[in-house]
Amino acid sequence: MLNLYEREGVICAEGTLGQGRKVFVYWVDGMLIDTGAEKMQESLIPFYKKHGFDQVVLTHNHEDHTGTAAWIEEHLQKPIFVHPNGVALCRLPGDYPKYRQQTWGGRKAFSPLPLPEIVQSRHQTWKVIYTPGHASDHTAFYN
Repeated sequence: MLNLYEREGVICAEGTLGQGRKVFVYWVDGMLIDTGAEKMQESLIPFYKKHGFDQVVLTHNHEDHTGTAAWIEEHLQKPIFVHPNGVALCRLPGDYPKYRQQTWGGRKAFSPLPLPEIVQSRHQTWKVIYTPGHASDHTAFYN
């Protein structure tokens, strides 16, 4: 199930999976932030097609944030960026414990580019802030 809502120019696609687990994908100024879980792919494809975007920036490599990146790469040919620490991880199929696969699905390999220090969306500039902890490639975006 996908719930869409907009706040201050940001469109949020909020997905709910088994046991009430939430997954979020954000569209802002022609930029997609994260790609959601593989288990949400069929719900997210119409969202991707309706809300065209120029690029994808990933907060980190975990499967609930990158699960549909390979589909985007193959079908929409949009550049996908992740922190340099996550590039090699994303180029391999996701290797996650069974419980995470059951919750979020898997993650096919894809070929992201390393995030630069500054990301430009259609009309806005975003500073990329490296925030390791949850993941070794975790980032936040400051506008």
